[in-house]
Amino acid sequence: MGFRGDGVNVAMVDTGQYTHPFFAAQHYHVLRPITMVPNTTPGGDPIGHGTGESANIFAAAPNAVLQPIRASNNSGQLVAAIAGFLKAKSLRPKIITNSWGGDMTFPPLSNTLPPDAAALALEIKHAVESGIFVVFSAGNGHFSVEPQVPEVFAAGGVFMSSNLALQASNYSSGYRSPFFPNRNVPDACGLVGLLPRAAYIMLPVPPGSELDTGQSQPDEEGNAGDGTAPNDGWALFSGTSAAAPQVAGVAALLLSVNPALTPAQIKEALVKTAIDVTSGRCHPRFNFSAEVGPDVATGTGLVNAGAAVKYVRDHFSR
Repeated sequence: MGFRGDGVNVAMVDTGQYTHPFFAAQHYHVLRPITMVPNTTPGGDPIGHGTGESANIFAAAPNAVLQPIRASNNSGQLVAAIAGFLKAKSLRPKIITNSWGGDMTFPPLSNTLPPDAAALALEIKHAVESGIFVVFSAGNGHFSVEPQVPEVFAAGGVFMSSNLALQASNYSSGYRSPFFPNRNVPDACGLVGLLPRAAYIMLPVPPGSELDTGQSQPDEEGNAGDGTAPNDGWALFSGTSAAAPQVAGVAALLLSVNPALTPAQIKEALVKTAIDVTSGRCHPRFNFSAEVGPDVATGTGLVNAGAAVKYVRDHFSR
């Protein structure tokens, strides 16, 4: 339909953004990364996670503008994720996508959020109330506060097989929030692989980075590597870390249709037009099954970019 996310600013808080030639070859617009940890380089990404997963934004919205925010130290540990989120919020982008989160006891010992988690939830809520569409990954078997914040878009996982059949990804979290009434995670889904490794989407990473090396080798259980060399700058992976930037990319498409959309309107368009998924189960930690209509495993299903764009044109025209 001619919409490519033109000029929509997407901030991504992650492990870093390497200047991979893939991004230049595709003419993607990546701003200079902002670093949150002292003595780290803007173009560094020891893990490769931020670089690789950011490609999912451009797969949906090739004309979006990416502002990477590096929240990792020189070992690649995401030690400044919350600081990175606060920095992203201060920049007032249209979208913030986050492929990170904690992991709490499930079910929790109390239905009241700990003070630190409650403070983070309020910061996230404030970002949305400021007009920023905020996406968090639902988690890969994780149970964390970030995607449970009701105003957030929680991105879960759907697996599409080679014959285009859809099923809930058993790599993705799906649960009912004990902290926020009537809140289920996820809202809807991006494309995510299956256990054990979610090896699914070939993504650009820094040559010799942890993901480049690790995904090329068999894991501890003997599952095969991804078939690429350990230093070629490509790795096969996904997780809900891929789903969040995919959803962010589709949100950028919607904002290029109508820049005045509110976060609630974007969420409505994505949720109401998703493709229903009726088979499979989410991660075994939660073990909910996909069913006809909205369910805990997949929310309302797989996000449908074309249908969401049409929904915005029909319901939220400028």
